[in-house]
Amino acid sequence: MRLFQMNLVSFRRTATKFTRGVASLRARYSHGARCIVTSLGKSRYWFGVVVVFLLAWGSDSRAQSSEFVFQGRLTDSGEPATGVYDFRFTLHASETSASPLASVLGVGDLEVRQGVFSVLLDFGMEVFDGAPRWVEVEVRPGDSTGGYARLEPRTRVAATPYAIRAAVAGSLDR
Repeated sequence: MRLFQMNLVSFRRTATKFTRGVASLRARYSHGARCIVTSLGKSRYWFGVVVVFLLAWGSDSRAQSSEFVFQGRLTDSGEPATGVYDFRFTLHASETSASPLASVLGVGDLEVRQGVFSVLLDFGMEVFDGAPRWVEVEVRPGDSTGGYARLEPRTRVAATPYAIRAAVAGSLDR
């Protein structure tokens, strides 16, 4: 029992010395400690602002857009073309219709490798209402300022597993 009492007394002495030491450190460095705490508070604030911004931006970027990948094969004199070409893409309601459904999309200096090209097209959501659509492609060499050559036939836009507009959603709009 006496041993325990001595340890308790020496613990109290050590705790008192520690408390006095902390108090003297606070008195000496109180300005610096306040600066550190203040800057930590500001860091936390800006970190929170950045996190909220990234979450808001990220949620918007996950929304489905009307953009889709269009891939094609281009030949020059029967051989796969390679080089830089200018393209124009037009969306039509049928394989033979004269009037386009949306603005012509021009893509300059698109690289074609071994006859294959790939491009992102976006004609807008409103033109994709579930009816069939065809893309007309026109092309010219990238260093040319002359006219475009129309590629035949037009390419039908087919549904994909991740469709722009589901058939059920189209019937709900009416």
